[in-house]
Amino acid sequence: MHWLVVSWICAGCGRQSVSELQAHVDEAAALLSAHRGAMTAPPVRVVSTAEMMLSAKSWFDAYVTDDQRAATDCATVALGLGPRGVGMMDMIVASYSRAAGVFQPADGAILLHERVTPGQPGFEEVVLHELVHARQHQRFDLFDPSAAPLSSDAAHVRRLLAEGDASFTTLQLALGNEVDWVDLDAMGHRPPRRGEGNELTRFVHSLVTQPYLLGPPAVQTLRRDGGWDRVDALLAKPPATTEQLLDPSRPHDPAVSVSLDVSSALGPEWSAHPSRTLGAFELESLLWAWLPADDALSVALGWGGDRFQCLEHTDGRAGFVWRTAWDTPEDAGEFQRRVRLRRRKALLDEARRGDDVLVWAGLPDDRASQILEAAWSTP
Repeated sequence: MHWLVVSWICAGCGRQSVSELQAHVDEAAALLSAHRGAMTAPPVRVVSTAEMMLSAKSWFDAYVTDDQRAATDCATVALGLGPRGVGMMDMIVASYSRAAGVFQPADGAILLHERVTPGQPGFEEVVLHELVHARQHQRFDLFDPSAAPLSSDAAHVRRLLAEGDASFTTLQLALGNEVDWVDLDAMGHRPPRRGEGNELTRFVHSLVTQPYLLGPPAVQTLRRDGGWDRVDALLAKPPATTEQLLDPSRPHDPAVSVSLDVSSALGPEWSAHPSRTLGAFELESLLWAWLPADDALSVALGWGGDRFQCLEHTDGRAGFVWRTAWDTPEDAGEFQRRVRLRRRKALLDEARRGDDVLVWAGLPDDRASQILEAAWSTP
């Protein structure tokens, strides 16, 4: 997806004919094929803002189960990000209303916003960006929903790769094929800072925009170390965790397998959603939402594994238990310090055993000790 910015909107521009736009797409596909390997030019469709949002909503409705929506709603409340029913998923879908272009894996087509027309600043970049996504789909089936449940660390791995590849390839083609290294900061590549709005807005903004910020440097480093073959190899078989892409220049220990299930320790009026791994990428976004600081990424790079479980009471109360593993005692201590700073604004607790840190909130007083013991003792 490529973002629609104000400078690209032309109030007096009407829709271009599909045949004219298809000719531009065909030409750009030929350029990309010469640069990265053969691909087929996808069909193009011109859509309105409402149609762009409808496409995104249809995709989410097909991809996201009711259970996943319920778990996300529970986590939003339990983590102190927002009230119940605020609709984090709906906020992500709404972000598509600002998209200049979107590749749609369902039918292999590129959707272009009706106000994005040839001759406007950024038009060629939008087309190239979405064509790279088309190539990722055609050659590697990168967007197969069965391979990575939405909001999983595996899905974030694919988003980092997809947007990093699309953004860096587009930038490289714009500068010339022989450019080996690009100063991304100097090129103004960074999206807007994430400090605006409330905590939920910051969290969603980070999840949506960070792949465009963190992905290109990762792809650039991978290409420097192994050429485009190295990048394509990871598109075909993505890394196991986002930590491996947040800083691909350094070695990473394999993620620790963390288990968590406290359902047996709950009272009769409580239920537990299935536990899941947040991963280093989502951890970084959450740290930023809680306490915006430029070193949120450095804290996340010490991640070694985690498991998060959201709990709900029949009266609507929500709580969570989050077990994390860290690469070193120093990494665990730094995360623990962040949690304690967060405690000044929200009711949560933490405890540490060696390189593991357990974080929790909203637990019933009469069952808290049993729940925590279950969290520590889950094999």
